[in-house]
Amino acid sequence: MTSSEMVEDDATVEAERQRKADVMAASAKARATNAQA
Repeated sequence: MTSSEMVEDDATVEAERQRKADVMAASAKARATNAQA
């Protein structure tokens, strides 16, 4: 694996981690909204 491939893979992993964090934040926000309703 070349260094450029590793950098690209790191970026993909980071993007996936960020996406999962966004999804968890959105679901937590939805639960909070439902609890208030």
